[in-house]
Amino acid sequence: MPAAIRRATERGLQTTVIEQSGVSTVYAALWPDGDETEAALAGRCAAFLRESGTAIVKCDVFGPCVRYKQFVRALAAHLPPPCPPVTWVEGLSCNGAPLAGILVRSVAGARVDTVCLDAGPVARAWEDATGRYCIVGGINSGAPGIMPAQQTQLTLEALESALNAAGMDTTNLVRTWFYNDRLLEWYGAFNAVRTRFYRDRGIFEKLLPASTGIGGRNPHETALVAAAEAIAFKVNGASAREISSPLQNQALGYGSAFSRAVEIETPGLRRLLISGTASINERGETVFKGDTAAQIDQTIKVVQAILESRSMDWADTVRAIAYVKNPGDAGTFTGFLRERSFPQLPWIIAENDVCRDDLLFEIEVDAVKGF
Repeated sequence: MPAAIRRATERGLQTTVIEQSGVSTVYAALWPDGDETEAALAGRCAAFLRESGTAIVKCDVFGPCVRYKQFVRALAAHLPPPCPPVTWVEGLSCNGAPLAGILVRSVAGARVDTVCLDAGPVARAWEDATGRYCIVGGINSGAPGIMPAQQTQLTLEALESALNAAGMDTTNLVRTWFYNDRLLEWYGAFNAVRTRFYRDRGIFEKLLPASTGIGGRNPHETALVAAAEAIAFKVNGASAREISSPLQNQALGYGSAFSRAVEIETPGLRRLLISGTASINERGETVFKGDTAAQIDQTIKVVQAILESRSMDWADTVRAIAYVKNPGDAGTFTGFLRERSFPQLPWIIAENDVCRDDLLFEIEVDAVKGF
């Protein structure tokens, strides 16, 4: 039986609710309403969780690092302890709002366990009839004074420890996010450490997860902060598999260890996790250098081709982030969406560096479809 999917939009909030195997999963995007403060936005987020009867399992916030502590304190004040892990990235808003926005995933109908390491809560885990799930958030080295490559190794090891504590390992990864401070200065070193770690853990022989690599500071003052999703399936017929991009080569071809997309199939539902995608062609080259509008157009074409290859379209989107190198280009992107009559999607638009100095724009998209 296909999963039931419901969507709703109101001022400052867009949600998708998925009912499957007795568990409800809610994807929500929240934006500041006018000059709404980070504390007020945290309170509104908590109110939404209470009203929906769901427990938060993933929380990503894009905004100035100086607002992090106030947001977390306010969120903790409104939710039962322990406070969920928060992945905070200094992805600045492009319209003068205090925050660019919040992306939340929450569940009902399943017990949600909190995974803690020495640094505190780092993950949330739950299960349904199909599998066990774990989402790690805000993970970092805890050692801001050492070299970025060493911090990458420590961050990956901390991620591994969180998964182990949830009864999984790194071969269960389906999606990762890496937000690197001063990304362009050491992206090559980051890729080398990640590739070595993946090889040592046998990830290349299993499933290479989808991923995002974006530049942005974090409130822990570490070289990077990471998040990830892992799944351990319990039934035959449930699976995760790599999906290629019809218009691009594999990222491994130029030294980046991630899949262009990963599709997760469970009874009645397909989830498509599309990696951070930019204006890169089938030879791994940046195209339309210096032309933001053309890079936006090319990026949208690439993502659309992936969606169509899996019999999906933009209306199936449940989570979407656009990263612009120059804040003024946010208007170019929103104008592009308006001119092409795109459906209203839960876009968070943030100012961040992309992984090459000639890339001006990147997006990531999650889509779901019942069958």
